[in-house]
Amino acid sequence: MRKFRPGPIVEVHDELYLAAPRDILSLVQKADNTHQCIMVIGHNPGTEMLATGLASPAHSDRQALCQLSMKFPTCAFACLEFATDDWAGVKVQGGALTHFMRPKDLRGA
Repeated sequence: MRKFRPGPIVEVHDELYLAAPRDILSLVQKADNTHQCIMVIGHNPGTEMLATGLASPAHSDRQALCQLSMKFPTCAFACLEFATDDWAGVKVQGGALTHFMRPKDLRGA
């Protein structure tokens, strides 16, 4: 793992390339609890499968969930919120998908 400073803390985990959803989730669950927000940039199909698995249908934005279920294209962004202060508490279907944006959604923005 390499860390870069100043500014936001950036960690590069080479094992995220083509990682399985459970491996990505394991890294999320090990995140430092002093961080309220983390961003995971990875490679499909793992990132799509993880986002789909974490999003609770009952608590997610319906339109975002519908778009996510159709396709998770390159450079897409899924934003999930979790009702926990402990990253170890992030569980399958434990998140609310609040936003899903694809590159084509930015046209005309």
